[in-house]
Amino acid sequence: MTNEKAFIIFLIFLFWALATIITFAFVRGVAGNVRTIEALVLGKRKQGKKYFIQILINDEEKEIQANEKGYDTIENGNQVLLIRKNRVIGVRGKFYDGQEEGGN
Repeated sequence: MTNEKAFIIFLIFLFWALATIITFAFVRGVAGNVRTIEALVLGKRKQGKKYFIQILINDEEKEIQANEKGYDTIENGNQVLLIRKNRVIGVRGKFYDGQEEGGN
């Protein structure tokens, strides 16, 4: 009887350890695929009827043309930034292995 109890306790521990390892491996794998964007809007200027936004993205300065309402998008690899009134208000793009992620 004691051998059966010990065996059952061993099996429970084995399944618990396996489930824990699989859970941590999955969480670590998903978190490892996330790419972050560091974006900062430096300023905005108007030239005639056109608006331009200066942006610092991943330590690289870019200037993009905005529409008349101040909205615009900028592509950074697979990611698209939505900019309004000198602020980055949303990021859309492919973050995990081709799976679409969106947000505002």
